[in-house]
Amino acid sequence: MQSDTNIISEISGKQRLCRVVEMLTAITSFFTLFGWLGGMVIAWVADVNLAVIAAITIIAEITFILLTILLSKSLEKQKVILKKMLGVYIIKDVLAEKVDIREYLPDGHIKSQFVDKCMILPGYDNLKGSDYISGNYKGIEFTYCDLFLEKEYESKDDDGHKHTEHVTMFQGQVFTIKLNQNMDGYVRIKERKNPRKTKGILNGFLNAMAESVGLKDNSNVVETENAAFNNQFEVKTSNDEMAFYILTPQFMESILRLDECADGYTNIEFSGSHVTIALNNGRDSFEVKKIIKNQKRLNAYRDLFREELDTMLSIIDEILTKKKLFS
Repeated sequence: MQSDTNIISEISGKQRLCRVVEMLTAITSFFTLFGWLGGMVIAWVADVNLAVIAAITIIAEITFILLTILLSKSLEKQKVILKKMLGVYIIKDVLAEKVDIREYLPDGHIKSQFVDKCMILPGYDNLKGSDYISGNYKGIEFTYCDLFLEKEYESKDDDGHKHTEHVTMFQGQVFTIKLNQNMDGYVRIKERKNPRKTKGILNGFLNAMAESVGLKDNSNVVETENAAFNNQFEVKTSNDEMAFYILTPQFMESILRLDECADGYTNIEFSGSHVTIALNNGRDSFEVKKIIKNQKRLNAYRDLFREELDTMLSIIDEILTKKKLFS
């Protein structure tokens, strides 16, 4: 087991390396974009043959392009290594304080087959993820991961040239809870679009588009006695009795608190033998932004990760009160 001193040394060293490579990538990118302009200025000021400067500029541009590509690949590789180090040295130990971990993959994610079938997640063309966790909490199986879903749209300009636009459809956390029985039907709790939610990755048209994916069904829309909840969430179900069993006053308050902590869009589905929670908040969990240069900062990040874990487990705790689903 690594000591805190070794953890700080290894992680801070890797963080500083990432910073240096990132800075070099930015420099070579700048010269790739504007190097030709410098060549023209030199030719004009020094009265040098324009053809000679053009040839030198082209060679320099090619060199900077190759350097930028190599540095970008190196930066991506170093970030993956750093993510694994954070997972092994810090995050896994924090998780183990409250969760019986079966598997933890710093650069893993839930299976694409599950995402394809999940009715509260939007359609996508590209999928990435990190911090995949599977294990047991209070005897209940669960999975968790950060998820990134992206859609590609092709368009043509006035000259007929094709362009591909990449639109982020989902970025946030997805976790599932395994029930002890199959539900008779489903209950879907989806947050309504809210233009004031600037931090949620989906808002306005994109949120409405994502919500419409796969939801052409014969669901009943149910209203609760909580007006604030009704204004913020739409509940669709194939089983009214099950919906009202789940939507107790305490559970609705828990969802409102979870949504406030998530600072994005919260969607929950009870279906089959699973409960799925999707928090579309435009960020990853268990992220380190500052260099861990001393014990104080290492402890601060451990405490931050504990808070994130407690937020996740609090909604599981509330779902576990639905004993009918776990009997």
